[in-house]
Amino acid sequence: MALPVIGITMGDPTGVGPEVIVKALAQTKVHRVCKPFVIGDKNIVAKTAQMLKMSTKVEVLDKLEKLDTSRRKIQVISVTHMNPELLRVGRPDKNCGKAMFNYVKEAINLAMSGRIAAIVTAPINKFAMNEAGFNYGGHTEILSELTETKDCAMMLAGSHLKVSLVTTHCPLREVAGQITPGKVLRTILYTHRFLQEYFGIKSPYIAVTALNPHAGEAGLFGIEEKELILPAIRKVESMGIKVKGPAPSDTLFHYASKGEYDAVVCMYHDQALIPLKMVDFTDSVNITLGIPIIRTSVDHGTAYDIAWKGEANPNSMIQAILMAARMAKNRRLVPQTAPSV
Repeated sequence: MALPVIGITMGDPTGVGPEVIVKALAQTKVHRVCKPFVIGDKNIVAKTAQMLKMSTKVEVLDKLEKLDTSRRKIQVISVTHMNPELLRVGRPDKNCGKAMFNYVKEAINLAMSGRIAAIVTAPINKFAMNEAGFNYGGHTEILSELTETKDCAMMLAGSHLKVSLVTTHCPLREVAGQITPGKVLRTILYTHRFLQEYFGIKSPYIAVTALNPHAGEAGLFGIEEKELILPAIRKVESMGIKVKGPAPSDTLFHYASKGEYDAVVCMYHDQALIPLKMVDFTDSVNITLGIPIIRTSVDHGTAYDIAWKGEANPNSMIQAILMAARMAKNRRLVPQTAPSV
């Protein structure tokens, strides 16, 4: 079977994205499962390899048909042509904000046209991107719009936990207003489909968190569990899906981390990511569910404090590439829009 071709977007040039990519593409295990290349800036990638004192050869890739799978070579579709000496390392930059958006846009176009099997994204800086005029909350929102997908969901998968989010990047005070029975339902169904398709779990067991302390304490601490979350759970139960909840997250994650559930559907960002990063900090992967292409990503940000110092850990990028390759190999169905409540 031919290895899948995977495009890796460079992310923010002033962050750790270029470094974790160069380090990851030096790994033999990456090249055993896919044909990777970078969508970004050839000059930045070459400067990164030089900074790391690596003998890796960096080349411009003008045609995908010329893709070379050697781990001693990195090929780049050079969307931009920056001067690395002018980079303000470790700082958000409006010009870099425009660049990082265009890297993702190019990757999505290649994936939507079927020319590549999957995309893997390095971290972006949302402030810089918005300063450049691209008003998105993050990769998930870009992917949703450019793939013309009305609904999608974010999952993070590590060695011990897999978590999906009903809401993503929004202020905490707005979370309750963004939760609907339809969003909860779709997130559960996307998670269920992902576990079946890509992990071969015939009958996944999914836990669903409550929003409020003690799952609302019968309405004393909130009614979202009864009015917004429970209807979705009842719907998926009627479809034969194994699901538990809404359950208080403080106790639920104790059992989830021990493997009692195949995945946990969470109501908001930190409810999911705090426990995930407690146990899977260096190897978790960000996955977008519900879109018609395969996209994985590192689970960390631009890490400006260590950018361009040679200190960045590439393991999340390595795992993201391996996950994308696995998904491309196992994919059987194009995700469909989930039914609403």
